[in-house]
Amino acid sequence: MGQKKDLAKQFRWLWIWCPLILRAVPSLLFWSILVIFILQESKNFNTLWSALLLIFVFKLFWMAMFLHHFFESKPELVQKLFSKNEQERLNAFAQLVNTGEKAIPLFVQALKTPPFVPLSSTEFLLMGNYLSAHSLAVEGLGLLKAKEAVEILCQALKHPYPNVRAKAAWALGEIGDPSSIPHIIPLLGEDTEIYPLFKPQGSNSQPLVTVSDYAAYALQKLGESELVVAFKNALKGKLDENSKQQLKGKYRPQVVQAFVEALDGNALTAIGAAWAIGELSLFEALPALEEKVRSPFVPSEVRKTCREAIGKLRSFAYLPAIPSFSPETTNLPRPANAIEIDTSNLPRPANFDKDAATRR
Repeated sequence: MGQKKDLAKQFRWLWIWCPLILRAVPSLLFWSILVIFILQESKNFNTLWSALLLIFVFKLFWMAMFLHHFFESKPELVQKLFSKNEQERLNAFAQLVNTGEKAIPLFVQALKTPPFVPLSSTEFLLMGNYLSAHSLAVEGLGLLKAKEAVEILCQALKHPYPNVRAKAAWALGEIGDPSSIPHIIPLLGEDTEIYPLFKPQGSNSQPLVTVSDYAAYALQKLGESELVVAFKNALKGKLDENSKQQLKGKYRPQVVQAFVEALDGNALTAIGAAWAIGELSLFEALPALEEKVRSPFVPSEVRKTCREAIGKLRSFAYLPAIPSFSPETTNLPRPANAIEIDTSNLPRPANFDKDAATRR
């Protein structure tokens, strides 16, 4: 059961792209049939146009069924979150937040609705603004501090849109559940900029600009300020013993993911990440470094730092294991107990004559 659940989590965002594939099928059929008829130089144009018309009707029918199911199965306020009118979306969001905890399942329902990439201006008008709806849903769950939504917010950290990933990290910080810390740490390495800028309520800090800023803010609220400072210092080429302990501690796998993510950032961030990986001996990041070295699209400075980090990691990776200083006693024979010693062949002890000793 646990393995099935893990497998489902790995493919949890597959449903985001399934509808896109289904929408592409009619177009693929259309062009495939057209090309086949042209190649065969068929003169039966009636059959050609009949097939194309059938495909077009199928596409219209599929879209109509989807829109009917989508708008009929969701409350009015949730539908308005997907409106193309920004003011209508914001009004619906404000109404939902004002209803308090009753709005939590509605925000979850909106977040579970898969986003669709618009293929034309007409379909964008019909499909609605999924990106804004998901972003508002995540923000609403954070404002309401919805502890029951921690799992879906952790899933949203892998959302295809950076705005939603960033807001999900912020929301988890507002909720304050420590179990979300390992899920947030990998986002420390993502320097994708988020617009519009967002400034947390009651915060004297600067507005949050990148996904990394959102993740850092959330981790600080969750009590991991030292880890955040250590990670940012490592990207700047600063590492002391305390920072090394923080980065190589219990969250080491997630820290490795964060540094690997930072390798995809701007040149300065990527150079700092590669240097930190080498200094911290994070062998798990070797494949990512090797991929960067092989890529012709990576700046030469970044490739050079990656090669230096690879050299450090390989020199440590092939060193022999440190021998143990504790002596091995498992193969030594067990000492015999006193009762197990054979005493039958030993000489009998002499008797002691008390009377003779007294006469003397």
